[in-house]
Amino acid sequence: MIAMRRLTLGALVLLLAPVLMATGHGDAGSGTQASRVSLTVAALRGPTGVGVAPYLADGSVAGEAATVSFEIVPDPGTMVARLASGEAAVGMLPSNVVAQLYNRDVPVRIAAVTLWGLMYVVGTDESIRQWTDLEGRTVQAVGQGATPDILARHLLARNGLDPDADVTLSFRYPPVELAQLVIAGTVDLAILPEPFVTQILSRRDDARVLLNFQTEWARFYGERYPQTAIVVRADAAQEHPEAVREALALIEAGWRQVHADPEAAGAMVADSNLGLPGPVVTAALDRFNADYVPVAAARDALNRFFSVLADFDPRAVGGAVPDNGIYLSLPEGGSR
Repeated sequence: MIAMRRLTLGALVLLLAPVLMATGHGDAGSGTQASRVSLTVAALRGPTGVGVAPYLADGSVAGEAATVSFEIVPDPGTMVARLASGEAAVGMLPSNVVAQLYNRDVPVRIAAVTLWGLMYVVGTDESIRQWTDLEGRTVQAVGQGATPDILARHLLARNGLDPDADVTLSFRYPPVELAQLVIAGTVDLAILPEPFVTQILSRRDDARVLLNFQTEWARFYGERYPQTAIVVRADAAQEHPEAVREALALIEAGWRQVHADPEAAGAMVADSNLGLPGPVVTAALDRFNADYVPVAAARDALNRFFSVLADFDPRAVGGAVPDNGIYLSLPEGGSR
């Protein structure tokens, strides 16, 4: 069932929550519309959650079918737990992690793609002009075993390099520390996502974006790669499709608002618990490659992404390319 969240009625709502969860009805925001359900959207701290920044100050939005509340979770592991337990009906995850969950029979469906890659090789060594220039070099990287690592190894291989022999990928530092080491001049080559890239560029004049994962992927495959997906629990979609539509529409509208006024978006992020400096978000927004694309339009890119990852390392997608059941299909009206 769609998870219920405390909005304004304090302890009384906490007492009533099990009943509301069981019925799927009630309006914790106003208590005036018995048919309105409460639905929780969980957003990841960091760039993935920037699209919900317009809603974080109030915490919830009441629509015709649902009162949608928003929470920020610190990492993908917590997000998986929220979705698997039903505490959140809608969430955000790396798209290959969604494939892994789906292949483990966790009832999640992809509703849209929002981030189309935000990984870069950044540093001060301007001799690095193409991927083959990394041969024989040590590159400090992040996300060992996760999407950044898999993509780096895949792109190196596509450029004729053995990622285990020709290049040394080191995972000694977390992103925050690695960015500071680049700024200090201790590390001259790093693989990092935004907004760390912009933090480096803003504090070190000789730092550059040396290689761009997104353009390299497009060079080989002719399209962007779908890094981050909006996911919906299958039971929520079946039981409350209009509520899910409203939640998805809010996420899409949030991204539109962020793009329309990056400075205002930075201020909203600074006042939130997304863990990002507001001015950095304003400056880095273009390199987030954020674009809300409903699953109907993103399906081909997702299928290609899953196929490429499965060919390179089947574990990246949970053993096999997921079937089309992974894609959200809402009753009476499709995926929007």
